[in-house]
Amino acid sequence: MAVSSRFSGLSVTHHFLVLVVGLALLFASPVEGSRTGLGRKQLVAAEPSSWSPSPEKNMTMADVFAACKNYSGVCNTSDAIACIAAIDKYRVEVYQIADDFCDCSDQIGAQLFAMYSPNVTGAVTFIHNCKPTCIWGNTCPFVATLLSVMSSNSSNLTAVGLVQLHPETGEVSYVITPDVYGANVSQQAVTVSILKGLPGSTGGEVVVAFPAANGSFSSQWEGRAKLADFGVARAIAYAPLGYHLVLDGGKQTTTNSSGWNSTAPAAPASVVAPVVAPVVADGNFTLRGALSTSVTLYSSLAPAEANGTATASSAADSGFASLVIDTIRLSYRLARVKNGSLISAKIDPVAGGANSTATAAAPLANSSGIALFGGASAAVPAFSGALTPPLDSILSLLSAPQKHTMNVNTTEGVLAGPLGTRLALSATLDPMLEVPAVEENVGSLGSTLTLTLGESYAEFVFTAAEGLNELITVAHLHEGKAGESGPVVAILFVDFQGPSVAGVVPLSSDVIAAIAAEPSSYYVNIHTIDIPRGAGRGQLHY
Repeated sequence: MAVSSRFSGLSVTHHFLVLVVGLALLFASPVEGSRTGLGRKQLVAAEPSSWSPSPEKNMTMADVFAACKNYSGVCNTSDAIACIAAIDKYRVEVYQIADDFCDCSDQIGAQLFAMYSPNVTGAVTFIHNCKPTCIWGNTCPFVATLLSVMSSNSSNLTAVGLVQLHPETGEVSYVITPDVYGANVSQQAVTVSILKGLPGSTGGEVVVAFPAANGSFSSQWEGRAKLADFGVARAIAYAPLGYHLVLDGGKQTTTNSSGWNSTAPAAPASVVAPVVAPVVADGNFTLRGALSTSVTLYSSLAPAEANGTATASSAADSGFASLVIDTIRLSYRLARVKNGSLISAKIDPVAGGANSTATAAAPLANSSGIALFGGASAAVPAFSGALTPPLDSILSLLSAPQKHTMNVNTTEGVLAGPLGTRLALSATLDPMLEVPAVEENVGSLGSTLTLTLGESYAEFVFTAAEGLNELITVAHLHEGKAGESGPVVAILFVDFQGPSVAGVVPLSSDVIAAIAAEPSSYYVNIHTIDIPRGAGRGQLHY
């Protein structure tokens, strides 16, 4: 499915070419090694380049292009030294990052290639290979491109938003693509904004307000805003989990009440199925989604017949898959699938999802799915791994995650399950589960917590047991198996006394994926004034 968007003046095809051409040139050129940082050639002294930046102003991408246009991918040349110097200067002056992170150099190189290809080599997207002293393994603190999986409370419409921060021009731009598998939205003007807080919070401050935008011919919305103070955008870049994207005033002309493909496995109880609305004509909607550098999806797997229908299964037969996706790569993790049994795995679109006008049994046109390993993929079967699908495929998946299933082919049959953006977990607290155990009666026995994992955040509801009457000073989410103490992952709430409390907390996609795959490796506990070391604990479970 081609998603013909132009993002920051660049087509999504260009973004994918950054990856493809960069990989091709990397392995074909004398630049040795890869993004693992192994086998890099040393940068040696060479004749200085004739390029020099203007001293009166900050670097621009045009300056970087002037310095890098002759770089061939070979490290020990004056052209390589000039290109690296320009990228480093751009990082310091425009990104305002003093530390030499390899990832920042590659990010600037990818931006350069996207803007000036084919007049600059794709090897510039791996420029860190010519920088043996750069800091490897850390994500660039300034993330210029963010994702938002958006949904509506009033309809089944979903969408994916791409937000681009432009420090050079002081602008922020966006492209929002609604469900590519059948959504029908109007061309009327909508308002788009970025707000502080998570989508589940209320009263968030508007930090970026975009001009009203009309849907394009492809039913996408695009826009950009010039900021009086780009420090606002920098705050978003450094901590995107504290913000969310909102589209308001849209109008949906048709929907379909079929929320799940009748031939696909039923949505398990742990994966929260999308709310299925009746047919709507000219229904207004608002889309919201948390901003993040990546998105997490989940699938509870169950044995399936050849036609994809689920069969009765025990917990021992089931499995679980979690995916972490950004604009370049898709990482996956499988759990509770028998060792040595993997043959192939694939993400497939299913017909009849929310807003689709197709019949439930009809295949989705122009979509071949995403092969993780085996089958059409050359990758060796593994319980975890990463791949680089085309950006079109990533956007199609994220525009309507609920219209896809995970299918894992094993030596003992096929495991299948629908993908979801929300996953419900729970824990029941017991003072005897604390390490060491609390033997006195503190009233926490039977207190419960439900945790719903979302896109880069988690919603919780804590309900105190009837006998718990004292002040809870803090409640934590920890990593750790039963009988073990582990580090704090998140603070859920502080200074609470009462029957129940609800809220939301930001979590990184990697943490969410790990919790989703192995919830029993995480626990919740509460601390009180009388028992500050821990007054009740419960392991998370489906």
